[in-house]
Amino acid sequence: VLIRCDDHEGALEMYRKAEAIQPERNELHRGLATVYRFLGQIENAEAACDKAVAIDPHDYEMLNLRSSLRKQSKERNHVDALAGLLQSGVKNWRGAVQVCYALAKELEDLEDYDGSFKYLTQGASLRRRNTKYDVDDDVRIFTAIKDAFTEDALARARGNGHPSVAPIFVLGLPRTGSTLVERIISSHSQVSTAGELHDFAIELMKLVAAANNGQPPARLELPKASLGIDMQALGRNYLDAAATRISDTARFIDKLPLNSLYIGLINLALPNARVVHVERHPVDACLAMYKYLFKNAYPFSYDLDELATYYIEHHRLMAHWRSVLPAASIYDIRYEDMVNEQEHTTARLLDYLDLHWEDACLDFHLNVQASTTGSASQVRERIYASSVGKWRVFEQHLQPLIDKLEHAGIAVS
Repeated sequence: VLIRCDDHEGALEMYRKAEAIQPERNELHRGLATVYRFLGQIENAEAACDKAVAIDPHDYEMLNLRSSLRKQSKERNHVDALAGLLQSGVKNWRGAVQVCYALAKELEDLEDYDGSFKYLTQGASLRRRNTKYDVDDDVRIFTAIKDAFTEDALARARGNGHPSVAPIFVLGLPRTGSTLVERIISSHSQVSTAGELHDFAIELMKLVAAANNGQPPARLELPKASLGIDMQALGRNYLDAAATRISDTARFIDKLPLNSLYIGLINLALPNARVVHVERHPVDACLAMYKYLFKNAYPFSYDLDELATYYIEHHRLMAHWRSVLPAASIYDIRYEDMVNEQEHTTARLLDYLDLHWEDACLDFHLNVQASTTGSASQVRERIYASSVGKWRVFEQHLQPLIDKLEHAGIAVS
């Protein structure tokens, strides 16, 4: 309960008390590993993973989490143990996926890129075979959004939004650097982070359903139907829903990546909100998504062809938003620029957000706010450039994806 209320320090205290009573319980160490990771206590998180695995050698989720916490070295890794476990037989397909991703990550750390990609493909393919998903459904919704949100349609719906300047939406595809940008902004004294909120989409669906006799429209009809709702009510209801997650600061960050689908509505409902779109080199972005084992999201990321399709459609949607919305409605920031020119890029970002300069934004890795995203370990470190251009070591394996991106007119060189 404390974790779900974002009281991670309180949760840690409860886990420690429970551990003192029954230290042999595996789920306690699982919980400790998770909370330690959220709080940036990476060594403690790894120690908790070790204890969980010692109690249950088939705790595949902890095996994968442990591999992700630090860069593995030749002197200190789990490759042999993971490979042996996979060879001896894993209890279920979900466990096999976890072990494959852990092996892929550790072999990449050891610069065995062919071996890494072999296990990555094995794990991703297994996950995809057990996932019900059709990328064409997503292609159709992207098309429906672009067809509904024309410049004229937006002009007709504009003028009745909520005036709040508090929200800062940080969005884009996952694994593109949005957590890094969130940590930089939330290091400012006037800003806190509310995490990955689903409130905008939830409040939108409530209003659309209310306008449709209590029934939500079919998915492909939702974009057009959403243009007819009360935009001020949408903005107000979103702010009310988000209020429970906001600290006592003038501004707050909502870092849900795929709020990019709702940029037109955000502009109408909250015209004074700031929208920051984080971009990354196309192939690095796709590789980062392919390498990450998401829990229940982004099903397009487990097949390279589907991943390329989704990336292309998202790229086209962002181009559409820029063409139909007023200038400066979206601030594009490149991950590579943040890495290579941190101070200059941070200064420009803060200027867009109407925030004065604070040195703390350069020292984001000292930010004590908990991070519950897939990048919770990385954001505790200073900016590093090792992830820039990482795709080149896997280039031969990624060639079909690269070809598809280039055929769609997306530059990758």
